[in-house]
Amino acid sequence: MLVCAICGTEIAPAASFCQACGHALRTREVGWNYRISPTRIMVMSVLSWSLYLFYWMYLSWKHYRDHTGEQVYPIWHSLAIAVPIYGFFRAHAHARSYKELMTLANIENTLNPGAVVKALVALWVLDGIENTLTASETTQLVATGTLLIHILSVVIVAWVLLHLQENINRYWYTVSNGVVQDARVGVGEVIFAIMGMFLWFDTFATLLSSDYRNAFELTATLIRCCVAG
Repeated sequence: MLVCAICGTEIAPAASFCQACGHALRTREVGWNYRISPTRIMVMSVLSWSLYLFYWMYLSWKHYRDHTGEQVYPIWHSLAIAVPIYGFFRAHAHARSYKELMTLANIENTLNPGAVVKALVALWVLDGIENTLTASETTQLVATGTLLIHILSVVIVAWVLLHLQENINRYWYTVSNGVVQDARVGVGEVIFAIMGMFLWFDTFATLLSSDYRNAFELTATLIRCCVAG
């Protein structure tokens, strides 16, 4: 039997509304294309230079909206992650919303909104350290520190998304009676991967090539001069 996302009542697969709370069911509309595999998360976290966090937030909020019918704004919720302080609240709300769905459906979960927020705080601290490093001359030592920060950021993002998606996949599998399928790869996902690969190239080129570092410093100097007037 399927389970209502709002009240947890068992419902017939052909039903259009929950007989207990009247919630409109969206199962036939979305086709249960909600699952995101752990492999996909790890590969995209690396390829995108950890920027996959934003696309994942958009996609998972979209799945939540389509499934529950609630009025949420996936694009805004995704972009809000980049807003200092406020982004922590949005991340907490995301994990809490799915945790409430699983609790209502009596599905065991390990979702921890507080842990998600702590991970984002760590990313914010790492970003601040990187900004401090890059404010000085771009030496090989600075490039090495930047690379290590990026690697650590990717690890944190992958851990957070794997933790969240493992629980969310369990929810989709349970409420769909085992018929959930993989979410389609979107254009945005491809764009984030391309952006990430360019950033990885820039990071390694800065580390390994003195000519590239010199060209970068020259470009940065010219930009500063233009801005200064």
